[in-house]
Amino acid sequence: MSPSPSLRKKNSMPKILTPSGVRASNKREFIIFFKQDHNTLKAMVVNHIYDMIKGSVSKGKTSIRVWNVNRLHNNKRLPLSNMKPSTFFTGTWDPVRETHSKSLFEEAGLLPMLDTVIHTFKEKGYTVKDVSDKNLSNSMVLLVEWGDEEEDGGDCLSELGA
Repeated sequence: MSPSPSLRKKNSMPKILTPSGVRASNKREFIIFFKQDHNTLKAMVVNHIYDMIKGSVSKGKTSIRVWNVNRLHNNKRLPLSNMKPSTFFTGTWDPVRETHSKSLFEEAGLLPMLDTVIHTFKEKGYTVKDVSDKNLSNSMVLLVEWGDEEEDGGDCLSELGA
Protein backbone atom coordinates (compact mmCIF):
# COMPACT_ATOMS: atom_id res chain seq x y z
CA MET A 1 0.00 0.00 0.00
CA SER A 2 1.42 3.43 -0.89
CA PRO A 3 1.86 6.04 1.80
CA SER A 4 -0.65 8.84 2.06
CA PRO A 5 0.24 11.98 0.07
CA SER A 6 1.30 13.80 3.22
CA LEU A 7 3.84 11.06 4.06
CA ARG A 8 5.52 11.00 0.63
CA LYS A 9 8.83 12.75 0.11
CA LYS A 10 8.27 16.22 -1.29
CA ASN A 11 10.35 15.92 -4.47
CA SER A 12 9.72 12.27 -5.29
CA MET A 13 8.63 11.47 -8.83
CA PRO A 14 5.05 10.27 -9.16
CA LYS A 15 4.53 6.68 -10.21
CA ILE A 16 3.18 6.93 -13.73
CA LEU A 17 1.08 4.21 -15.28
CA THR A 18 1.93 3.50 -18.92
CA PRO A 19 -0.41 1.83 -21.44
CA SER A 20 1.31 -1.49 -20.89
CA GLY A 21 0.63 -1.25 -17.16
CA VAL A 22 4.28 -0.60 -16.27
CA ARG A 23 4.93 2.16 -13.78
CA ALA A 24 7.82 4.58 -14.07
CA SER A 25 9.27 4.27 -10.62
CA ASN A 26 12.32 6.45 -11.03
CA LYS A 27 13.30 9.65 -12.72
CA ARG A 28 15.44 7.91 -15.35
CA GLU A 29 12.49 5.86 -16.59
CA PHE A 30 10.29 8.94 -16.54
CA ILE A 31 12.81 10.88 -18.67
CA ILE A 32 12.79 8.04 -21.23
CA PHE A 33 8.97 8.15 -21.35
CA PHE A 34 9.08 11.96 -21.58
CA LYS A 35 11.48 11.79 -24.56
CA GLN A 36 9.31 9.24 -26.36
CA ASP A 37 6.16 11.34 -25.88
CA HIS A 38 8.09 14.46 -26.97
CA ASN A 39 9.01 12.70 -30.23
CA THR A 40 5.43 11.48 -30.75
CA LEU A 41 4.01 14.97 -30.24
CA LYS A 42 6.68 16.52 -32.46
CA ALA A 43 5.70 14.18 -35.30
CA MET A 44 2.02 15.09 -34.85
CA VAL A 45 2.72 18.83 -34.87
CA VAL A 46 5.14 18.72 -37.82
CA ASN A 47 2.75 16.57 -39.87
CA HIS A 48 -0.17 18.88 -39.07
CA ILE A 49 1.77 21.98 -40.18
CA TYR A 50 3.15 20.14 -43.21
CA ASP A 51 -0.39 19.20 -44.32
CA MET A 52 -1.49 22.83 -43.97
CA ILE A 53 1.52 24.00 -46.01
CA LYS A 54 0.74 21.47 -48.76
CA GLY A 55 -2.78 22.81 -49.10
CA SER A 56 -1.59 26.42 -49.11
CA VAL A 57 1.21 25.95 -51.66
CA SER A 58 -1.31 24.56 -54.15
CA LYS A 59 -3.28 27.83 -53.73
CA GLY A 60 -0.16 29.95 -54.37
CA LYS A 61 0.23 31.20 -50.79
CA THR A 62 3.63 31.88 -49.24
CA SER A 63 2.55 31.89 -45.59
CA ILE A 64 -0.04 30.45 -43.23
CA ARG A 65 -1.16 30.94 -39.66
CA VAL A 66 -1.48 27.81 -37.57
CA TRP A 67 -3.71 28.01 -34.52
CA ASN A 68 -3.40 26.06 -31.27
CA VAL A 69 -0.82 23.40 -32.19
CA ASN A 70 -0.41 23.02 -28.43
CA ARG A 71 -3.93 21.55 -28.34
CA LEU A 72 -3.66 19.08 -31.24
CA HIS A 73 -3.99 16.07 -28.98
CA ASN A 74 -7.24 17.49 -27.47
CA ASN A 75 -5.40 17.97 -24.18
CA LYS A 76 -5.60 14.24 -23.53
CA ARG A 77 -2.58 13.07 -21.62
CA LEU A 78 0.18 11.46 -23.64
CA PRO A 79 0.43 7.72 -23.00
CA LEU A 80 3.90 7.26 -21.54
CA SER A 81 4.67 10.40 -19.55
CA ASN A 82 1.01 10.99 -18.62
CA MET A 83 1.50 14.70 -19.38
CA LYS A 84 -0.76 17.08 -21.29
CA PRO A 85 0.55 18.15 -24.72
CA SER A 86 0.46 21.79 -23.64
CA THR A 87 3.11 20.98 -21.01
CA PHE A 88 5.56 20.17 -23.82
CA PHE A 89 5.11 23.78 -25.01
CA THR A 90 5.01 25.64 -21.69
CA GLY A 91 7.07 23.49 -19.35
CA THR A 92 6.00 22.09 -16.00
CA TRP A 93 4.35 24.28 -13.40
CA ASP A 94 6.58 25.26 -10.49
CA PRO A 95 4.24 26.12 -7.60
CA VAL A 96 7.04 27.61 -5.50
CA ARG A 97 8.11 30.17 -8.11
CA GLU A 98 4.58 30.35 -9.59
CA THR A 99 5.86 30.05 -13.13
CA HIS A 100 6.52 27.39 -15.75
CA SER A 101 9.88 25.62 -15.56
CA LYS A 102 11.82 24.16 -18.49
CA SER A 103 14.18 22.18 -16.25
CA LEU A 104 12.67 18.84 -17.30
CA PHE A 105 13.61 19.60 -20.93
CA GLU A 106 17.16 20.40 -19.85
CA GLU A 107 17.41 17.13 -17.90
CA ALA A 108 16.13 15.19 -20.91
CA GLY A 109 18.43 17.02 -23.33
CA LEU A 110 15.46 18.34 -25.33
CA LEU A 111 14.18 21.71 -26.45
CA PRO A 112 10.65 22.80 -25.56
CA MET A 113 8.22 21.81 -28.33
CA LEU A 114 7.89 25.27 -29.89
CA ASP A 115 11.67 25.60 -30.20
CA THR A 116 11.85 22.07 -31.62
CA VAL A 117 9.22 22.87 -34.28
CA ILE A 118 10.90 26.17 -35.20
CA HIS A 119 14.27 24.40 -35.56
CA THR A 120 12.79 21.51 -37.59
CA PHE A 121 11.19 23.84 -40.14
CA LYS A 122 14.13 26.26 -40.23
CA GLU A 123 16.40 23.42 -41.39
CA LYS A 124 14.14 23.04 -44.43
CA GLY A 125 13.93 26.71 -45.36
CA TYR A 126 10.76 27.74 -43.54
CA THR A 127 10.39 30.55 -41.02
CA VAL A 128 8.16 29.81 -38.04
CA LYS A 129 7.31 32.63 -35.62
CA ASP A 130 5.10 32.66 -32.55
CA VAL A 131 2.74 35.59 -33.21
CA SER A 132 0.44 34.87 -30.27
CA ASP A 133 -0.92 37.88 -28.42
CA LYS A 134 -1.83 37.06 -24.82
CA ASN A 135 -3.66 40.39 -24.58
CA LEU A 136 -6.14 39.20 -27.20
CA SER A 137 -6.56 35.50 -26.39
CA ASN A 138 -4.97 32.40 -24.90
CA SER A 139 -4.58 30.86 -28.36
CA MET A 140 -1.14 29.93 -29.66
CA VAL A 141 -0.70 31.27 -33.20
CA LEU A 142 2.27 30.40 -35.39
CA LEU A 143 3.13 32.20 -38.61
CA VAL A 144 4.82 29.87 -41.11
CA GLU A 145 6.45 31.53 -44.13
CA TRP A 146 8.30 30.23 -47.16
CA GLY A 147 9.54 31.74 -50.41
CA ASP A 148 8.48 31.10 -53.97
CA GLU A 149 10.20 28.17 -55.69
CA GLU A 150 11.92 30.58 -58.08
CA GLU A 151 13.32 32.65 -55.18
CA ASP A 152 14.90 29.88 -53.14
CA GLY A 153 15.85 27.68 -56.07
CA GLY A 154 14.01 24.60 -54.86
CA ASP A 155 10.90 23.26 -53.31
CA CYS A 156 11.16 23.42 -49.51
CA LEU A 157 8.07 21.27 -49.26
CA SER A 158 9.70 18.24 -50.86
CA GLU A 159 12.73 18.65 -48.58
CA LEU A 160 10.64 18.50 -45.41
CA GLY A 161 9.92 14.83 -45.93
CA ALA A 162 7.30 14.70 -43.19
